[in-house]
Amino acid sequence: QSKTINIGREMPTKTETNLSATVSATFGAEIDLNYSPLTSLEIAALAKVLELSPPEKLHLTCCGLGDTELKILSKFFSQIPEVWITGNNLHGNGVQTVVNALHQVPTCKLDRLSLDYCGLDASDGQWIARCMQYVKQLVLYGMKSDALPVIAANTTMCTKIEELFMWECGLPSGSGAHLCSVLEHTPNLTRLFLPGNNLTSDDAAMLLDKLSQLPLRQLGLGNNNISDDVTQSLVAFLQMVDRRQAHIDQHSKGIACCVFLEGNAVTESCLRAVAAAGCGVSCEVTIGEYFLRQGQYFRKDCAATLQAGTTVHNYGVNDDMAKDIGDLLPTNPGFDVLNLSRNQISDVGAEYLSAGLASNSSLHVLDIVENRITVSGMRAILQATCEEELLPTRALRFTGCPLFDNRSSSSADVLSVVSILGGSSCRNLRFLGLSSTGMNSDVAVQLVSALRWNKSLVVVTMADNQLDDTVATALSVNLEQNTTLQEVSLAMNRITEAGVGQMLQLSGVRRLQCVWMVGNPCSSQWYQHPFVDINFRIDAEAMMRYV
Repeated sequence: QSKTINIGREMPTKTETNLSATVSATFGAEIDLNYSPLTSLEIAALAKVLELSPPEKLHLTCCGLGDTELKILSKFFSQIPEVWITGNNLHGNGVQTVVNALHQVPTCKLDRLSLDYCGLDASDGQWIARCMQYVKQLVLYGMKSDALPVIAANTTMCTKIEELFMWECGLPSGSGAHLCSVLEHTPNLTRLFLPGNNLTSDDAAMLLDKLSQLPLRQLGLGNNNISDDVTQSLVAFLQMVDRRQAHIDQHSKGIACCVFLEGNAVTESCLRAVAAAGCGVSCEVTIGEYFLRQGQYFRKDCAATLQAGTTVHNYGVNDDMAKDIGDLLPTNPGFDVLNLSRNQISDVGAEYLSAGLASNSSLHVLDIVENRITVSGMRAILQATCEEELLPTRALRFTGCPLFDNRSSSSADVLSVVSILGGSSCRNLRFLGLSSTGMNSDVAVQLVSALRWNKSLVVVTMADNQLDDTVATALSVNLEQNTTLQEVSLAMNRITEAGVGQMLQLSGVRRLQCVWMVGNPCSSQWYQHPFVDINFRIDAEAMMRYV
């Protein structure tokens, strides 16, 4: 049975002996070294483990890997089905090193390779193209747009690749031609995801024409610059999919292909036209609030979806739909977790949700990651959560929302949030996730000041906000009076060794069980401290643990 071995947390000293013994004892293990900078000795120990007992999954996100480390480790990648080397600096010879290693093994078992945010650009293009010959799924989030023309010029027949992901690569208008050149050589492609770029209706039309010849099952084009001009091409594509599906199985009534167009300027008029054309009977097309399923046109009913017990993350939920959800909350006690992450909810929608939250007696977790909510909407939700005495304990996660973008520490909304968190009526809030919210150090110091008086919070996350030593100092001082907080995440900020050292000397911080510090410019010596943890999973684990 597969087991996850988190080397960074379970074995702080990653020697060859304890790595080999642990992994060998758990056949098929998932080795997770994410956010754990590796020394040369640790690289050598890991290489020995991979040689003796290749795992099913290897996670090396943000491990400080470069050419030297990859030359040692990549020779074993061909025997591991899934490898993540996200967030390492592969620009230069990194991808070439991986490709050369895969080329040496005629029976490559590698299916999924993730190269997200590795600084890849045009100089890496030819090696990315060759990489597609060896893997079934290639993930290229954050690749620079100038790499695409080079990939297109160097792609040869790739019969193995089935899934290709190029999220947020800044692909400009006109990239459709280059993408089609790549697709010319990927006859077995079933999933293509291109959200968060700058593709136009003309680009989408070219892609739809080319993809109609492939066994595609999912196409992601969300958050581009596509308009209703794509309607005619979409109709032609869906007609081709219907014919192909009918030829494969005349009795099939399932979904053969899904097209995601949310976050574009495509309107319901497009779906009405598709429905009127009588096509898409084996497909689903989503544009946000509206979708077409098996030839029928619908408006999404969030209330019905929630009552069915499912989440509505990445569902195209806007403010009007948030109102429907808010209206449902007081009357439906049937769920305790509400996942609204990766939608299009703004402060207006947050106000609607807060009205329902104030009267809901069952909800414990509200996950509202990566929406359009600012500190004003956060204030409304906090107020509804904290100031009703009989409400259940709750966890709120705002990670990735632009809460504090361009906000000063003296703004009225920031001061209001500080007042709520530090007030005596804040009794129910256990977890508050504020990672990646555009928070500056001045705002963070204000928020941390509320912890002096807060009597409910157990976990606070403020990772990836460019915070400096002043926040560490403020945390130390204000925790002298706090009796409930157990874990704090300050990972991936700008806290130096001086800030960490001062924190660890003060009794307020010593009351904590764990401080998360990975990704700060401080010495690795602090990683051996009893409660300084370099593992970066606090949002997922702690949120469920403390509510």
